[in-house]
Amino acid sequence: MPGSVPGWKAAYMPEGEVWKYTEQHFTFNNGTDPETLDPHLMTGLPEMRLAEALFEGLVTYDPSDLTPRPGVAESWDVSDGGLIYTFHLREDAKWSDGKAVTAHDFLSSWKRSLNPVNRYITSFSRLQVLKTTLKVN
Repeated sequence: MPGSVPGWKAAYMPEGEVWKYTEQHFTFNNGTDPETLDPHLMTGLPEMRLAEALFEGLVTYDPSDLTPRPGVAESWDVSDGGLIYTFHLREDAKWSDGKAVTAHDFLSSWKRSLNPVNRYITSFSRLQVLKTTLKVN
């Protein structure tokens, strides 16, 4: 499945394409129903567990050792001072409806998460201590 997932994830995927056409069942025991699936309104662990399973960020973690690995971003650069991160998105990154994922999608999401009207306390609290500039070229 080259090109549709970051290369490092390919090692975790079954070989061949039979799995695509075989009936599959997935059970996710979350302990309770989530209050929301909106990532900016999530506040509890049940929601966060589902968010981890449903959404892919710019960077993800290798399940074997939790090393940061490419997600939607195929690579990233860090400035000499360590304050500016530039993410380079995968050209094949798509939403479930087939539309291309863009830098503007991430910019909108980060701006929304910083809005105190939203309850996403975890993100909002962490980002309050950072001086951030979001820029899309």
